[in-house]
Parts: sequence; C-alpha cells; structure tokens
Amino acid sequence: MLSFYQKLESKLNEVNPDAVPAAPAPSASSRTASFKATGERVDQPQRPGEPPVSIAVDQGSDLPPDGTEPLDIDLFQSDERMVVVAQLPGVAKDGLEIVMSEEANTLTIRAEQQRPAPPPLPGAKDGDRDEKGRYVKQETKWKKWYRKVYLPAPFDSGEAEASLERGVLRIVLPAKHPGEGKRLSVKEIPDEPSKDQAGK
Repeated sequence: MLSFYQKLESKLNEVNPDAVPAAPAPSASSRTASFKATGERVDQPQRPGEPPVSIAVDQGSDLPPDGTEPLDIDLFQSDERMVVVAQLPGVAKDGLEIVMSEEANTLTIRAEQQRPAPPPLPGAKDGDRDEKGRYVKQETKWKKWYRKVYLPAPFDSGEAEASLERGVLRIVLPAKHPGEGKRLSVKEIPDEPSKDQAGK
C-alpha cells in the first residue's frame, strides 16, 4: 500500500510542466524600483535576462511608517561636505521636519503635502467668520514621505544648512574633521606639610 507521501509524489510527477503558464517577460523599456525590508533599493532589469541591479541605499534604514512613502534622495559626498537632495513637490516649509543626530550619524526627513485652505472671500477682513462650505469632490492625493538616512561620514550639525526651492530640498552637512586637539594645561598642587612638620 502506498503511503501518503508516495501518492503525493506520484501526483506531482503527473503535472505537465508545459501547462504551467510562464511569467511574462519584462519589456525592454520598463524599469521599476522596489525596497526590500532592509531599506535596500533594488532596480529591476532594463532588458529581459539581465539580473536585478542592487543599489546599496542606506543599508539598515528604518522602514517608513504606515501611510507614508519612502523618499528617494541623492547623496553627494566630498572631503568637505555631504549634500542631500530630494524632490518634494507641493511641500511647504511648515510641512517639513528634519532631524539630525551626530551620535547615530543619521538624518531623518519627514515631509507632508498639505491641502491649501480656500482663498478668502473678496472684501473679507481679519477676524471675519470662516466661510461655511464643504468639499463636494476630494480626488487629489496629498502625500507623506519619510526617510532615515545613515550617513557615510561624521558631520557637523552646528554648521548644517537646509533650503527648499521650487519643491527641491537641499541639505548641506559640513564634514567634521578631527583637529590637532586642544592642549591641556597641568595645574601643579604643592604638597601639604604633614602635622608633625607643622608643629615644629
């Protein structure tokens, strides 16, 4: 009598491999990107048959919170500084939060598009009641982005600068160079006379 596993194996051997549909081959022009659980970005192959190109982008980066999208960045590094650039269309200064940590050597960016309030009625003055009304359509998606960047070198947060111009965020982080060090002066403390010598 055949065991359960022998029956299962015989059934699996009966399956015709030609009947299993093959996965569609990617088109030559398609190129998509996805993020692994480690935060590593993987660009899919441009041509059929090519292996995926793995780009080490902040290995070990924290994943974005629910409801947010991962923020793509460009990171430029030289001996003097690091420059982080990101596209944030429709994000105002109030919808942007940047947190730096020299100890952890990280840069965290949170950004949110905010729905603008309707313009005031003609002739309205400060202190007038808000206009009563409601949205009859809300089709626009207002996005949120999040990115925690593990930087490749130490930086000086006291000299860092950030600017937002036409939806492009630019963060400049000057490099922290170890100096020659500070000379430490030594204070000499004289020996205290013992009680026997003080009594003489």
